[in-house]
Amino acid sequence: MAEELVTLTTYTYSTEAYILVAKLEAEGVRNFLKNEHLVSTQHLLSNAVGGIDVQINQSDLEKGKEILKQMDQEKKDSEKVPEGLPVDFEKVPVYCPVCESSNVYCKKSILFSFFDKPHICADCNNKWKQ
Repeated sequence: MAEELVTLTTYTYSTEAYILVAKLEAEGVRNFLKNEHLVSTQHLLSNAVGGIDVQINQSDLEKGKEILKQMDQEKKDSEKVPEGLPVDFEKVPVYCPVCESSNVYCKKSILFSFFDKPHICADCNNKWKQ
């Protein structure tokens, strides 16, 4: 008799789901993506069908929840502003012109800005506007 599948979580796009799928497979948890092909070919239908469900066997539910919790914590940790930097800075995909580190933060803006924003490298403490 086949084991019952349960939905671990739901994503809007398949690219988001693939990250979790890779982690689950690395931990030996079999998984299935419900609505994957429909949403991949007709992404505007994602909300109509409830997104892409990442489903796993009922017996793997606790392990799957732990993996999902670990991924959420890793994401939160990567978005944290290091101590000493102002709270209104966020990590950006830019390299420091001095040390070439990708650990760069930029001042958040509420409105569109046509002016250069201050950037800070958390590794070498270089400051510049870009």
